[in-house]
Parts: sequence; C-alpha cells; structure tokens
Amino acid sequence: MNDTIARILAPLNDEQMAVANCNGHCLVIAGPGSGKTNTISRKIAAALQDPNERIAAVTFTREAALELRARTISLAGRAAAPRLLVGTFHSVMNLMSFPNLAVDGRDVVFGRDIIAGRPWPFGRTKWKIVKEGLRRSFIHRALSELEIEDLKLEDASRIIEHVKSGRPATELRHEQLTQIYTDIMARQKVIDFQDILLKTNAGLDSGAVPPLDVTRLFIDEYQDTDKPQFDMAAAHFRANVILTGVGDDDQSIYGFRNALGYEGMLLFERSFDAERLMLGNNYRSHAEIVGAATKVINHNLDRVDKTLVAIKGAGGKTAWKTFKTREEEAHAAAVYAGQALTASTSRQPCAIFARNNRRLDEVEARLQTLGIPYRRPPGESILNSVEVMIFSAAVQAVVKPEKKVIDQLLSWCKVDEQSIVKLEKLFRGAFVIGQAEDFDRAKVEDSVKEKWRAFVRTFTGWQSSLAAGADTLLVYGICEWLTSYAPDKRSENVLQIARDMFMPRRADPEQGILAQTVQDRLKAIKMAQSKPEAKKEEGEDAPKVVELMTAHGSKGLEFDFVWIVGAEDEVFPAKDGTLEEERRLMFVAMTRARKDLMLSTGGGKPPSGFLKESGIERIVDPVDADPDLAAE
Repeated sequence: MNDTIARILAPLNDEQMAVANCNGHCLVIAGPGSGKTNTISRKIAAALQDPNERIAAVTFTREAALELRARTISLAGRAAAPRLLVGTFHSVMNLMSFPNLAVDGRDVVFGRDIIAGRPWPFGRTKWKIVKEGLRRSFIHRALSELEIEDLKLEDASRIIEHVKSGRPATELRHEQLTQIYTDIMARQKVIDFQDILLKTNAGLDSGAVPPLDVTRLFIDEYQDTDKPQFDMAAAHFRANVILTGVGDDDQSIYGFRNALGYEGMLLFERSFDAERLMLGNNYRSHAEIVGAATKVINHNLDRVDKTLVAIKGAGGKTAWKTFKTREEEAHAAAVYAGQALTASTSRQPCAIFARNNRRLDEVEARLQTLGIPYRRPPGESILNSVEVMIFSAAVQAVVKPEKKVIDQLLSWCKVDEQSIVKLEKLFRGAFVIGQAEDFDRAKVEDSVKEKWRAFVRTFTGWQSSLAAGADTLLVYGICEWLTSYAPDKRSENVLQIARDMFMPRRADPEQGILAQTVQDRLKAIKMAQSKPEAKKEEGEDAPKVVELMTAHGSKGLEFDFVWIVGAEDEVFPAKDGTLEEERRLMFVAMTRARKDLMLSTGGGKPPSGFLKESGIERIVDPVDADPDLAAE
C-alpha cells in the first residue's frame, strides 16, 4: 500500500477497512449511520490510484450521485475524473445507449475514458422521454379502453411498472393494461424511464450494447434495485467486471416499486459469489435510539441478521405519548420543534415525520400559525390545497370583495360558469337578494336563484361579524358554509385545518406570540402562499427550519430531534401495507434521529404495535413542550 492510498484509507475503522480491501465481488450490508458513503468513496478513490482502474458507480438519486462523485474526487484528485463515471441507473444506462450524452453536460471530463469509442446502437436520435402528465393520460386511455373503473390511476401505474419489470401479472387485465399502455407509447414514439432500463438491457443481451468499459461497478442502495437493474449488474459480471453492492435489507422500503429488497441481496450474493461484509457501527444515533429501532426490526423474519453498535453510547432520549385529538398532537409536535430549533446548533436540527402526507397537514398548520419556520417538499404544502385556497378567498371576499373572488365562492357552491356570468351582469358586483323578475329576465334557473340568495344572506352575516369584531364567529361561519359544499370527507377535514389556521390569536408573551386578527392571519397566509417553493439551502449561513416529510422521504437524512406523529394501528403500519415493509419503514424513520426521538398518537386510534416492540417508555403525564434539549 503506497502512502497516498494509506492516507485515503486511514480514517476507516476495521469493518470499513475490510470493505476497502475486498478485491473481489462483495456485498456490503451497511446499517444506518455506519459511514457507508465515506467508506465507498474512499474505496473507489484508493482503487483509482491504479491508472488501469476505470470505475462506474450507480445509485438512485441525482443528489446521492453528485455527493459520491464529489467525495471521491476530493480524495482521488481531479486527474482521476476521466476514469470515474457516477450517476443514477437511468442516466448511466441512457449513456450506455447514447454515448453522445456525455458531451451534452457542462462537466464533460467525468467518465471520458469509459465512454470513449462506444458504439451508437440506437442511432444518433435520442429517445424521447414522455412527460409525466402525458404518461398519466396514456394510463387513463388504457383504463378506459378496458373499461376498468375500480383502479385508481396511481394503482394502475404501479401495476404497469410491476409487469414491465418482469414480474408475473396477478390478473389477465393487468397484462392487457400494460400491453395497451405500451402500444400507445409506441404509437406516440416516446418511452418512459423504465423503458431506458429495459431497452438497454435488451441491447446488452443481444450484444448491440456493450457493457461499460470499467474494471469495477459499484451499486449503492442495492436493496432498492429491481429485476432490470439486477440484469444490468449481471451483464457486467459476465464481462468480468468486479461488483460491489452496498445496501441494507432493513431499509428496503420500496416494495411497491418492485424493489427486490432482502431477496435481492441474497440473489446478488448467490449469483456473483460475493463476499458478505458488515458495517454495523452507528456513528449517528445514541444507544437509546439504536436500541429501540433494533428491537423493532428484529421482529422481521426475512432479513440478514446483524448487530448494530451505537458508537456515541448512551445519552439520547426516546419517549411516546398519546393525545386525545390530532390537533393536540400536532400542536405539541410544533411547539417541540420550535424549541428544538432554538436549542440545536446543527444545520439539521429537527424534523417531523408521518406515514402519509395528510397527517402532516395539521402539523404544518400549527407551525404556520405559531410562526415557526419550516420546509415541506415541493407540491405537498397544505397552503396550496384547494381547500385552503377557497378559505382564503372567502376571508378575502369579506375583507375586500372582488369579482374574481366572488366567482370562486359561487363556483364552490356548485353554480355553473354560465350562471356566474349571468349573475355578474345582473347585479354588477352588488350583494342584493334580487327580485324574481330580475332573475327571470336574466334567464337564471330557480336553483341558481336560491343558491344566490342563500349566499347573499350568508355573506351579509359574515360582513356583520367582521364589523362587530367577532372574528371567531366569522371563521366558524365560513368553515360551516364551505363544508356544506365539500365534495368528500377528506375535503371536510382539510377545511377544518384551514379554519384553525385562520382563527384569530390571543397574545402569548411566554411563547412570543402576538395577538392576531383574522385579517392578520389572512395576510400571513397569503404571504406564505405567494412564496416560491422552499429550496434546501446548504452552508453555515443557511436558515434553520423544521423539516416536514413522510417516512419514505426521510431516508438518507438525519436530524438531532425527530418526532414521528401518527404512530397508530392502521396508520403506521398502514392498513394496506405489508407488515414487514411497514416495520422497515418505521426503522428508517426512527434511525434518522441523532439525540432525541419522540413518537405520538392522536385521535383515539390504538397505538401502533411497533411502539410495544420498541420498548420505548410512554409518557403518561402531558408532554412538556420544552424537551430536555441537551447542548451539542
């Protein structure tokens, strides 16, 4: 081992060093917080010190690929860049089929030696990837052609992915659905992302697409691979490329996307005669958190047996609490998060997780009203929901009536567009009951006339409430009226959350909350709605925020303080999920916490069985909203 390689590998522990020194095919079982990326980047960087080594690495997200590439080059040196290709499965396999893509990017030096001289098996015209909206319309067309009415679009999409991945269809109509969808795509001369893998693999099988000209191939998050991705690895194995798969079967949470998970790990080991190596030292979490998560995951049967060791030792906190209502639960979580932001000096101070996005809506509403900075993934904020938008329109109409806002409210109460135009011409923005002959002359239907008159009476009452300073009565009145026209129960629930967001606030000096009228709440909410989607900022000057995300979205992240809401039976685990996968998902969520882990239930449902499995102590007394936030 030369001095440069020794320097690169020096920080590794014994387990990590065993991975770095494995020269054959190996399967690395990397537990949470075990330094997986650090280990792999150092292994690759050390290998690149040999000028004959050319290395490719594939993973599942662009962010993960960029991080792995940056870490590796910082260790190996810029001169190694032409012999290193790192990307997602889709980007790398697209590159295998269209090597011209390498010169389209700004950073063309990466992987240059690997792709130089590759053939162009599919010609010089790139595949046209279908836009997501158009893809969904094709699925809808396929459903319509088969007259299938009992499948949601999302379920149909998963079925198509399942069949295309090479797994057997459970029903004949699933096979037919996939075929019709595929035929539509072919007629439109477009492909989806899954087709990139399938077409490239077909080329690998026929010999039209040669394997990458590399000596080693690394596959990150191997537990998330599906059959086509395994086939890509197998093609390189047959070409005498040394394979390294890195992952954790206990963190396999994408079974609904056809991930092979535990079985895939065993398949890798058997098919490639790979040496199994373990990374079990957890550098992220205190022993209390690692211990509780381990107790949960040990109840799974289909898993690789492993021992996780918390290097930080004791010093963390775990607890769970039951709240009478989901509103109380959301409020407690929000207050806790606000305290955590103040106490933590980390750039990732606090996160609140839930099994599904609906459960996060109540938490977001509380954070918003308390003025606690937070971030939610693009497109998921409750502020952009139809219900909050219409509630905002109703309050805006009372404060300052505008034609477009009134139109929104009339549309909400099922007045058709033609009738809205007639009413506008008839009353010119005035709120009057109107005479029968006026409606007759304008040819307004009787049902619309009654809706208009009822709306005017209701609206006049709202204005009176505002004038009298009865803000609470106003907000309740708006919620009641909007709810009477809500299309379903889900919409009713969101309207109730919106109601809480618009409620006037009393001053609370201890919490630093100023008194707010309904007009103040409207201004704050409209300002939040008008902001662009929050992007994650990096660096020491990045503002600290509470991260709101689903348990699936939390994978790969870590925070000082984590609160998991909705730890209830039929919620987490989900009613329609498989128990072992739901348990893995809980394991992932729990192991995101470094120092403090809180779980909670709210609304009367029985606690999740995972709480009992974890051995975490329940707090019987009301939660102290100011948790024991130890210094860094």
